[in-house]
Amino acid sequence: MWPFDDSQDRAAAWFNYWKGFAETDDEALRFGQPEGSKLGEELWQVYTYRYFKIIDFATNGVKGKIEEDIVPVINEHVESLNERHRTLCRKDRYGLVDYSKWLEEKEYFFTKVTLPLLISAEAEVKNFISEGLWEIKEDKLFPPETPVKIRNHKIVPFINVHFATWFNENIDAIFEVHVVEPCVIYLTELIDSTIDDPYLNDKSKNYNTPDTPNISPYDYEELCASMLNENGWVAQATKKSGDQGADVYAEKNGISVVLQCKLTNAAVGNKAVQEIISGQKFMQADFAAVVTPAKYTPGAQDIARAAKVLLLHHDDLPHLESLCKRILS
Repeated sequence: MWPFDDSQDRAAAWFNYWKGFAETDDEALRFGQPEGSKLGEELWQVYTYRYFKIIDFATNGVKGKIEEDIVPVINEHVESLNERHRTLCRKDRYGLVDYSKWLEEKEYFFTKVTLPLLISAEAEVKNFISEGLWEIKEDKLFPPETPVKIRNHKIVPFINVHFATWFNENIDAIFEVHVVEPCVIYLTELIDSTIDDPYLNDKSKNYNTPDTPNISPYDYEELCASMLNENGWVAQATKKSGDQGADVYAEKNGISVVLQCKLTNAAVGNKAVQEIISGQKFMQADFAAVVTPAKYTPGAQDIARAAKVLLLHHDDLPHLESLCKRILS
């Protein structure tokens, strides 16, 4: 329990302690009050709650402006975007799609067309919050379980002043850390969603689940390992837990690969790629790949390309060694 004290000095001391973590250790705010701190538990929760409450409000506000002001602009250019995508994406002699020229085009469109609008949206929301921070009703900034005696304690107005002043002084940095990145990702995904990628609908591959009766996700992992073993790899499915995202580990001719195997009919997104990157680091493998009978989202393709993660259909597994070597060339 926090030892109530009415002095303004105590209010300043408590708030300065909290903001030290807000400015240097964001993880401490997300995962709880540091052990042994002198700041009362209730006070820590109150100001951490309002910190992220305002950030959520800002992020949702910018996303709303994106929907209102930027999506119509994107829609005006859908035909041109798809035409450029069809022109710039080409399959090589190995049947692999080279998206590099399209990614340059998408970056150009994002930078020249949508980024100025995004900057304007962020500035508008930032100004709204900065001007209205003092007017937000206090009952909106307390966790629901906050005791009445804390909500109504006479020291709270002093700390509110410290909080609002500090937040306004640091609003640019707070937006940069918490608001800009998720809104950029959101806008990029909206652009990706307008693209009708013919290579994601390639009928030459079987995009249905394998014809194995009642196959389970773990069976699919075993199936992928078996296919590799049949093609000269030494492969085995990892344990069901503790694999850090790696479902299969395989070695051949001095190279090692970890696979995440996704048995699904839905398009595989960013999360699977991020997980296998972690699995690669954990298993210290040379290469990483995601394998699925389904498709991949454009966002997953972007991350995989940057991290040199292979995105495969299980029919690609017999060619895994050459695909890995191609990354090195």
